[in-house]
Amino acid sequence: QVVAAAAGGRHVFCEKPLAPDLAGVDAAVAAVDRAGVVLHVGFNRRFDPSFSGLAATMASGRLGRLLQLRITSRDPEPPPPSYPRGPGGLFSDMAIHDFDVARFVSGEEVVAVSAAGASLVDPLAGAAGDIDVATIILHLASGAIGLIECCRQSTYGYDQRVEVHGSDATAWSTNPLPSTNVMADGAGAVTVPLHRFFPERYEQAYPAELAAFLAACRGGEPSGPAPATGTDARAALVLA
Repeated sequence: QVVAAAAGGRHVFCEKPLAPDLAGVDAAVAAVDRAGVVLHVGFNRRFDPSFSGLAATMASGRLGRLLQLRITSRDPEPPPPSYPRGPGGLFSDMAIHDFDVARFVSGEEVVAVSAAGASLVDPLAGAAGDIDVATIILHLASGAIGLIECCRQSTYGYDQRVEVHGSDATAWSTNPLPSTNVMADGAGAVTVPLHRFFPERYEQAYPAELAAFLAACRGGEPSGPAPATGTDARAALVLA
């Protein structure tokens, strides 16, 4: 679809992953380059105010030298039975967002990756040869270490957090809540639950990334976070 759109002179916005394999990614990028059209890939978390803020703080130098990066990504529940499952699915569908966030926030390339995974909460995933729990270690070009925790089940809601630990300071983003209401009594304080899933959690990010795509189609320069390109899509798929 990307190749066909580019051949027709159309600018392209494509959800992740750009293709199921590297050959497909390379073909799509080559077609876009030949046609001279815009290609943005839907890694929407770049446009989340919390994550883009962390990336800007890291780029400012205020944190000093990067030492550790930690990303937590947990879905509220496994996908429905109709959702396709297969070997490596968690990495190429779910963790691929986190691979992009790691590169985006750190401003670095990943030079090595290792992972441990298991099927603990979704019997359908296990039967299809996939996993639903994973811990991923990233070795960044500077020598810093990244850690990604993914899980297909979280009883308390959609859990999305990032922490950047530097030599001079540490910065992190917590989960935004639907409201700031707190009820307190003698037993303690209770806040509202986390957002249910990604449409609510990233409600600000989706229109922001589409606005950036529209600006690029009109020839404007990005005024906010850098959108994901074909190069970014390829890097994330390599890690997956």
